[in-house]
Amino acid sequence: MGSTATSIVGVRILVLLLLAFFAARISITQAATNGGDLSVLNSLKDVWTNTPPNWVGGDPCGDNWDGIGCNGNRVTSITLSSTGLSGQLSGDIASLSELQILDLSYSKGLRGNLPQSIGNLRKLTNLILVGCGFSGPIPESIGSLSRINTLSLNSNGFTGTIPPSIGNLVNLYWLDLADNQLEGNIPISDGDTPGLDLLVNTKHLRLDRNALTGTVPRSFNNLASLTEL
Repeated sequence: MGSTATSIVGVRILVLLLLAFFAARISITQAATNGGDLSVLNSLKDVWTNTPPNWVGGDPCGDNWDGIGCNGNRVTSITLSSTGLSGQLSGDIASLSELQILDLSYSKGLRGNLPQSIGNLRKLTNLILVGCGFSGPIPESIGSLSRINTLSLNSNGFTGTIPPSIGNLVNLYWLDLADNQLEGNIPISDGDTPGLDLLVNTKHLRLDRNALTGTVPRSFNNLASLTEL
């Protein structure tokens, strides 16, 4: 009788140990960052200086890298505002196919052009690059960010004209292009060409402190959602 009870207890302990082992294996598997996302973060780490000190190891999601948010093993946000980053925004960023939030604000050391490939981040909802040192034209591809609701590129050194493709961003709530070096007219829609007068859901629209010319388009009267212009 005693040996039978001991045997049952032993089996239960063995089962519990096996369950704990497999649970740990599953946890490790879930925590491991997607290989493609890891490659992108490592490439950014190579071209940026002043990255967070805990950006070490091979599992940003499992090791809770500062500024990196994940859903499972996929990177969904990079929020590194006011961290003093320096370098360029590599076109590799476009390979983070699950990225929803990119906020690199107030890092004057981030310079160079905004890559054309930024338009491939089709799940991006917030692109916030306030007070950085970016320059050159705002890429036309930015009009492909169909889910975006906040686009803040103010206080940089962007030049050229405002991309008409921004008019395609029907979910845009906040658009701020102020305090750059943008030129030309405010783009308005004309047949197959989009323009800012199509932003019917936008509430905040800021274009001040640029070198824009011409008049405020009469068709802006159709932007009934605007609370700030």
